[in-house]
Amino acid sequence: AKLEKPCLDHGYAGDKHGYSHVYIKELKLLKYRHRVAYCNFHGIKISDIDGQVVMHLCDNPRCIEPTHLKLGTHKENSQDSSKKGRMRNYRVRSNPDKYLYSQFYALDINDYVK
Repeated sequence: AKLEKPCLDHGYAGDKHGYSHVYIKELKLLKYRHRVAYCNFHGIKISDIDGQVVMHLCDNPRCIEPTHLKLGTHKENSQDSSKKGRMRNYRVRSNPDKYLYSQFYALDINDYVK
């Protein structure tokens, strides 16, 4: 999907992935700048999105353009990253249930092999 507006760079030094943090005095916490931009745009508090991720539709971690940001789950973000080939630095499991099953199965076998 083509985005209507160009990316808006946060303009600060980012971490090794390009993300930048901002210090929120009231909370005495550092928060990712794109999360703060999302909340400001939607008129919500940063605590309202606890447990959720703010995904970049543009795949640019330096971007804080609110129309490029979408609220989602960790699972949705991982699936999106994997689908777009951005998970090369992470261990990707195509079927997490199978992995968990094989992990427990191995533990059961190890209990009997001494």
